[in-house]
Amino acid sequence: MTAAICRRLFNCVRSRLDAVGVYGIYSCSITKIFSIFQNFTERISRAPHGTIKMKIAIASDHGGYALKNELLPYITELGHEFRDFGCYSTDSMDYPDIAFPAAEAVASGEFDRGILICGTGIGVSICANKVRGIRCALCGDVLSAELTRQHNDSNMLAIGGRIIGIETAKAIVKTWLCTEFAGGRHERRIGKISDYECR
Repeated sequence: MTAAICRRLFNCVRSRLDAVGVYGIYSCSITKIFSIFQNFTERISRAPHGTIKMKIAIASDHGGYALKNELLPYITELGHEFRDFGCYSTDSMDYPDIAFPAAEAVASGEFDRGILICGTGIGVSICANKVRGIRCALCGDVLSAELTRQHNDSNMLAIGGRIIGIETAKAIVKTWLCTEFAGGRHERRIGKISDYECR
């Protein structure tokens, strides 16, 4: 629902810009404009416990499979929806095969945020950050999870299934999902990242 509302609002603005002949000026900043509408629509739909209700793309390789399965019901408990992009067993597989589709789903606006898990979290975070519009943060503690949302407006979280335990992972995920972007000077810095991606 959030993504659908977001797209309707964005299409409305785009049609207005087209009407006055200035849409082309903003074409390279499409991700930033879309993100503004995402943040707005996230605040329209709130979970019963008061946090923002979101659609989460989640994925893991075999090294993060066990931790992912423990986090799935917890994400639902927090009031969010999710789609599991795999993997679906402990059989060895290549983490790019699950990281790229999940990251692309977030970048497209189909999902509000994404969570990636591999053995260390490093491989999946590298993959995600190759996708334009993705700001994936590898976090192993709650403070990092909070600050990457406040300062970096991260839209994907990477964690290590072989590095942290379930209780730490839950605390990280909850903090990351509940913390809002601080804006201000940080928005200017994020804008510079977006501008660089458009080169």
